[in-house]
Amino acid sequence: MVARRTGIEAPPRRVPVRPPVAWRRLLGGWRWRPVRPVLPPGLLTRVRARDATLLCSRDALMLGLGCLLGGTSLRIGIASAGREGFVSALATGVLTVALALLRWGVLSLKTPGLRTRPFAIRGAWAWGLLPWTLAASPWLSALAWGLSAILTYSALLRLGESASGARAAVAWAWASTVAVVAAEWIVRSAWVVALAG
Repeated sequence: MVARRTGIEAPPRRVPVRPPVAWRRLLGGWRWRPVRPVLPPGLLTRVRARDATLLCSRDALMLGLGCLLGGTSLRIGIASAGREGFVSALATGVLTVALALLRWGVLSLKTPGLRTRPFAIRGAWAWGLLPWTLAASPWLSALAWGLSAILTYSALLRLGESASGARAAVAWAWASTVAVVAAEWIVRSAWVVALAG
C-alpha cells in the first residue's frame, strides 16, 4: 500500500521575487548604447582647419626654433660645467641643430601630399621641435628625440597627409639622423684610435 504525499509533505513552490513594476520597466527598457556626442555640422572640419592654420603660422615656427635653440643652449651650458669641455659640448649642439635641419629636408622630400604646401611641412617640423626644450642631458635628448617623432607624425596627419605617408616620412627622417650619428661616432672613434696609435 503506497502512502499518498500530502500537501504538507510536498516541497514548497518557489515564487520568483520580482522587483516593483517601475523598477522592472526601468531595468527592462535599459540597453547599453555608446554615447556619441552631438556635434554641430562642420565642427570637425573647422577644428582641423584651425589646427592647420596654427601649425603653418610663423608663431609656431618661432616657438619650435626657440625650443630647439633653448634646449641646445641649456645642454651646452650644463655639459661645459661638467666633465665635457666647451668645445665638445658646442660640437654636440651644432650637430643637434644640423640633424634637426636634416629632418626638415627629409620630411620635405618624403611627404608627397604636402609638397605643394611647404608651410605645412615647416609647421609639422616645428611642432616636432617642442620636446627639445628639456633636452639638457643625453638621456633627455634621447627622450626628446622619440617624442619629437610622435609629435611630427601627429602634425602631418592633422595637416592632411595620409597615415602611410606620414609614417614613411617620419621613418626616413629619423632613420637618417640615426645614420648620421652612427657615422659621426665611427669617424670620431677612428680618429681617436689613429691619434693613440
